[in-house]
Amino acid sequence: MQNPYRFQIYRDGSLPFPAQHFRTPVVQVLRAEYWMVDLWHHANLSAPYWRLYWNQDRGAWISLFHRHWSLDPHSLILIPPRTPFRTGLHSAHGKQIEEGVMRGSPYQTPATGRRTGKPRGSIRQFFVHFTAGFPCDSGSPRVFSFPVDSRLNGLLETMTAHLKINQAQFDHQQTFGLLALIHHALEKVPEDYWPHPPDDPRIIRVMQHMDINYRHAMRNTDFARMAGMNPNAFARLFKEKTHLTPLEYLRSKRLEKAAILLIQTDRSIEDIAASCGFFDRNHFSRIFQRHSGMGPATYRRSRRH
Repeated sequence: MQNPYRFQIYRDGSLPFPAQHFRTPVVQVLRAEYWMVDLWHHANLSAPYWRLYWNQDRGAWISLFHRHWSLDPHSLILIPPRTPFRTGLHSAHGKQIEEGVMRGSPYQTPATGRRTGKPRGSIRQFFVHFTAGFPCDSGSPRVFSFPVDSRLNGLLETMTAHLKINQAQFDHQQTFGLLALIHHALEKVPEDYWPHPPDDPRIIRVMQHMDINYRHAMRNTDFARMAGMNPNAFARLFKEKTHLTPLEYLRSKRLEKAAILLIQTDRSIEDIAASCGFFDRNHFSRIFQRHSGMGPATYRRSRRH
């Protein structure tokens, strides 16, 4: 039988470079918590980041575009950014409940170490908020539901066991375990869902620069210089590839970063406006209202969970 391999000698680690192309998601965890919840009533929980849910008890539901999903121990729910989904608990059916309300408390083991009973009508909910970087965060609204396989179950059990004891500190092992959970969930998303970046490396380079340096003042001439193009030609190419002008894309990035800070931190609106490249609170509030249909303070109250 003829040997199909052609062996060659390579010295000092000088292996040939194969023609490989890898996607490069950059996952940033915003929060990971484990709560006991007895109210979860939202008409729209759209946010500029991914959400992952795993409920250890039946009784909660989410809906999107008239389709419903029940949350239970056998399902992992993954929701991309900017998905306007509704939430609720079956125990609240028929009751008059204010919109945009979540009532609960972090679920922790008492200092005595004794197990406590679960309040009637409540659920135990593990959730993670995270971003995955460009272009993974720019997909269409969707809800993904995956069965909890043995790998996911082990990761979820390990993470919730840790959060029962400590909701604040994550060592390297726990952090990598949380990232493994997120990557395992993202791995299950169908390939045809993922958005593709523009096919021009000059546009990608400028967009990545904006994603990192959104807080700084920038002009079209700065972007064109970065791309090595005439400003007018660059503006036309950018609009052709993204359907936005460069400054519209930059503003969208600033608003996304500001929205994340509003939900995930207690920083003042003035501080968030300044850190995201807006002139002042009034300038920020005016643009945010125009973009989201509500002011920053209202948005913060309605999107916390």
